[in-house]
Amino acid sequence: MNAAGASALPSAPVDRYFVVMNRASGDGDGDAARRALEAACAASGRACRFFVAARPRALERMALAALAAARREGGAVVAAGGDGTVNTVAAALLDSGVPLGVIPLGTFNYFARQHGIPLDAAGAARALVDGRARPVQLGLVNGRPYLNNASFGLYSTLIEARERHKGRLGRSRAVAFLSGLYTLLREHRSLRVEMVVDGASRRCRTAMVFFGNNPLQLADLNLPEAECVADGRLAAMVMRPLTRWDRVKLLTRGALGRLADDENLQHFCARTVEVRGHAGRVKVAIDGEVLRLAMPLRFSVRRDALTLLAPPDGGGAP
Repeated sequence: MNAAGASALPSAPVDRYFVVMNRASGDGDGDAARRALEAACAASGRACRFFVAARPRALERMALAALAAARREGGAVVAAGGDGTVNTVAAALLDSGVPLGVIPLGTFNYFARQHGIPLDAAGAARALVDGRARPVQLGLVNGRPYLNNASFGLYSTLIEARERHKGRLGRSRAVAFLSGLYTLLREHRSLRVEMVVDGASRRCRTAMVFFGNNPLQLADLNLPEAECVADGRLAAMVMRPLTRWDRVKLLTRGALGRLADDENLQHFCARTVEVRGHAGRVKVAIDGEVLRLAMPLRFSVRRDALTLLAPPDGGGAP
């Protein structure tokens, strides 16, 4: 990998797009997105090639194949899917110097919204061919990137349950809320960890540790740490152990954008955080996907490892 690759922005317009598609994202309308991309490419004289993952586990392989083609022929790699798909493609492109494009097909699409990318496929395709390359900030946990957030404890349990329920009931915000309510009413054990924050160590018992990298998502929750991200720092939140009633209040405040009012939530900014615990591996939710990572967990920020093609006036779209 070329560690300086992302800081060297493309000097000429991108004329080839290698599109990684996840048919499982959002409402599964990958065909409409493909038609929109093909129309936008044809109208602008660009070339499009598609790498379709029929199953989520094939995404990484498709992303690496698209990256190899982009390096060989020149061009950008485009992620067509939800935030989890965008994360997988971004991880493949990290430090490669190959630009990332996004066609949002997910439920929340926080990354696309933050960077002003239209949420409809036709609008996103037009924005892609007219887009300008710029570096974007991402977080890292044990070297793996996260674009929106990374967490462990209660939040990763919520994400796992949400994906199971969406698989049976469909992908919608209503299903996500009801899944969260059902999961929070069940018992959850707390975790005893040691956190080293910018070199200072402290021990605590926690229900959840959450790191955010998307100012829009943090602002939606009314958390002041959105300013941390703008300053190139980690936005961190630690949740004290919760009773069942505390967990219901937490979900309600999150839905109302009043999470900062929760007395059980401690939040702060930091340059680096290391989380140590007794477990050898722990489930970590990264942009909506749950992985098992080895302890200790090391969190940091990179501001120049990824280049995004986005509207020139993008940033903080509703």
